[in-house]
Amino acid sequence: MNHASIIYALDDTTNQCLKLNSGINEYLQEVSESLVSHFMLEDFVIYFKPSTKNNLKQFMKVNHNKGCFFPKHAYSIKFGQGIVGESARQKKSILVNDTSKNPIYISEDAHRYSELVVPIINNNSIIGALDSEHSKKNFYTKELLHVFGITAKLICYFLNESKSKHQQKVEKKHFIFFTDLLNKKKVFLNEELSSKEVAEMINISPAYFSSIVNKISGQSFSSIVNSYRVRHIIELLKKDEYKKKTLLSIAMSSGFNSKSSFNLNFKKITLKSPSEFIADMS
Repeated sequence: MNHASIIYALDDTTNQCLKLNSGINEYLQEVSESLVSHFMLEDFVIYFKPSTKNNLKQFMKVNHNKGCFFPKHAYSIKFGQGIVGESARQKKSILVNDTSKNPIYISEDAHRYSELVVPIINNNSIIGALDSEHSKKNFYTKELLHVFGITAKLICYFLNESKSKHQQKVEKKHFIFFTDLLNKKKVFLNEELSSKEVAEMINISPAYFSSIVNKISGQSFSSIVNSYRVRHIIELLKKDEYKKKTLLSIAMSSGFNSKSSFNLNFKKITLKSPSEFIADMS
């Protein structure tokens, strides 16, 4: 398999793992083991940056003898420290052909003569790094540097897509909670119902709740609530016990707080005035 083929294979792995909703551990293990196997790497390490610190912490290691593992007591390195830390500080890849001639080289477990570090950059911010060392000098090539660079970009893509899918799932859950309040608890009957009140029930901010409603439904909070009120009124008008009541009283008991608001929303939703709608029903 040539370098182009391994890149296509990594791309396929990324898309397949996203399709199967694979976790980050599973995805990174599959990608890392592919690289180690294909390029006969002695080790391959993925670092991630804790959100509040300027250092990188080992997340996963693949060793050609020990296999893949996730360190319980992860080794961490500060920005600017060693080749990994310097790569993170500069936001640049570093390829070292002979570590014995590099004064900033740090040996974690065993001295090796070649090292390749590629930062993982997302939205111009360092979020991690790919690191590989080898006992032979001049082991890493520009082609392998290119493959590592593509791998870093694919990892970013996987993380962003996974986050987006998770966010969509959470937002859908919040929206379903909102529609359950409308359908089952009929909260629209409360004329003072507000998006802030519903947001507090869900335990999210009003702005975030409004954005969820608009994103999923393409409508505003008030449009959805008023459509429920109008449908409720139409159902009541079909019942004999409501035929003797005034339309305004039915509207007020259904959550509208004024005649003008009722007339405006009724016509907007049914394309008919209340009187025209009732005339068509008879």
